[in-house]
Amino acid sequence: MISSRGSLFSAVLSPMDPNTAPENNLDLKWRQVLPPGAGLERRGNSSSVRVVLQCLTHTAPLANYMLSEEHSRTCQQSGVCMMCVLGKHMISAFKHSGQIIQPVGVTSLLSRLFPDFKPGLPESSIGFYKAVVEALHQSDLNGRKRNGQTTEDSLVKQIFEGTVQHALTCPACGELHLVFTPFRELIVSTEAPGNVTRDLTWYMMVEQLGFTLQFNCRRCKRSGHSHYKTTFLHLPNVLVINAKPRDEEVTAKTVKPMRYPEDLDMRPFMSQPSAKTEMYQLYGVTVLENYKKDRSHSYCYVKGSDEQWYIMDDDKVSLSNRRSALEQKASLLFYVRSS
Repeated sequence: MISSRGSLFSAVLSPMDPNTAPENNLDLKWRQVLPPGAGLERRGNSSSVRVVLQCLTHTAPLANYMLSEEHSRTCQQSGVCMMCVLGKHMISAFKHSGQIIQPVGVTSLLSRLFPDFKPGLPESSIGFYKAVVEALHQSDLNGRKRNGQTTEDSLVKQIFEGTVQHALTCPACGELHLVFTPFRELIVSTEAPGNVTRDLTWYMMVEQLGFTLQFNCRRCKRSGHSHYKTTFLHLPNVLVINAKPRDEEVTAKTVKPMRYPEDLDMRPFMSQPSAKTEMYQLYGVTVLENYKKDRSHSYCYVKGSDEQWYIMDDDKVSLSNRRSALEQKASLLFYVRSS
């Protein structure tokens, strides 16, 4: 048995067959060129929520599906459906490009989606992302069941979910253990100056099991430490990386701009050698400003369907550039599969 507490991967507590990847019928590229989404009205100290909404709105496969209104046209769910709520918000955001809108549909559900939300905390963005994605997953499954479908596949699984493989060998009897964990985001613990590729490589190396994982051999029933190797069995179409400083006593002065590539090659981290490339392209960066324990402000950079970078700071949306987007104190990085 393995506990993933403190590990690189944030697990999804749903069963998954490790031999099958989620169905993939998605358009990963934009179906049409659209202007950037609208600015979001500033209400309270919840910029960490608004930046996640902006990055999700500019996630091409999610936007393609939501703008088609395929779900909302057939949804028969009673009560609140997160698929419908977010879809309505995304349609409004693109319809009112150049203007300012109130994301009331989503934010009105904040206490239900994310009961532990505390405005201004640096970790609020990743918490809100996880809550929204899980709500989308459940709404999609409920809708499919109402339509007579029995599949456990969902739009969220197709877009955001991958599977990590932990390979462990028992030092006592030599038994090989393969443990599979689904994930929707990677937690990369960074050390100043941060470097996502370096830190990701460090985590994927063969390491000595310590406080992060507990190993019990199913064959000889012994427990103890073992070397293990972590690789990816399946990668998601959209890869979300949570760049988390190792030093918990972080202040505005100690947070530094970090290095993260525009094009990320994940092929070296796969469980099985593959002839195909595993390339991802950056399209979203959330940034923490005034990083403090009890108060922070977030803004983001997004790459639009026109291949231009924009900076989105609450109600302000401005044209930016690639260089600026790649030189930030990033907290969340959004990558989409490009090959």
